[in-house]
Amino acid sequence: KREGMGVQIWPDGSLYEGCWKADQPYGMGRFIYKNQDYFLGNWQEGKQHGKGIYNHAEGSFYEGAFVNNLSHGQGREQLIDGSKYEG
Repeated sequence: KREGMGVQIWPDGSLYEGCWKADQPYGMGRFIYKNQDYFLGNWQEGKQHGKGIYNHAEGSFYEGAFVNNLSHGQGREQLIDGSKYEG
């Protein structure tokens, strides 16, 4: 089982680099998806959980809190047209 710092690359080109615990992303890490979106932040039991930033390949992003891979609570979002949301 993966423990500590490491990198995993999947056949589709997705990549995770960061901390592992019990064979799952845990703690601080970065996941780059095959479409070049990426998440940088905290992980818990293999899911985005805690503070982080999700950047979309086209330039929009969400920065704030995540729970079980979903934005949750306080955060801010900016779209590629420049519109913003905070709350």
